[in-house]
Amino acid sequence: MGTHFPQVQEKPDWIKLPSTWKRNCIRKSFKMVKWFPPSPGRIKLNSDGSCIGENCGGGRIFRDDKGKVIAAYSINLGKGISNWAEAKALQHGIEICINMGWKELLFEADSMLLDQAIQDKIKAPWNIKQIIKWIQS
Repeated sequence: MGTHFPQVQEKPDWIKLPSTWKRNCIRKSFKMVKWFPPSPGRIKLNSDGSCIGENCGGGRIFRDDKGKVIAAYSINLGKGISNWAEAKALQHGIEICINMGWKELLFEADSMLLDQAIQDKIKAPWNIKQIIKWIQS
């Protein structure tokens, strides 16, 4: 045990042990997130993309102004990186809205980079520049 966890002794001091655990634990922070419905007559699209290694996927959920789920989809996006997956998931969601004839749309994604690029607050990274232009149009 001492070789893997040198700070823990064979016969630990039980009073000091909790402080040893606290020193060696990874600290995480959490933020409470609440979903807000769109204004009456609108559809809200929430999208997310992620990658494990180079394999990416995306998901979208569409809800009305009462929070009722209209549709939800997931898609295999193939090889890529996270910001590309986030952008592609949103693009696919908007394409679905266009194909369904939904004109009053509000969309949300959890990517700050994507949000800032769409609003022209930052220059879009090269790998998502065309997707951002498409979303903006």
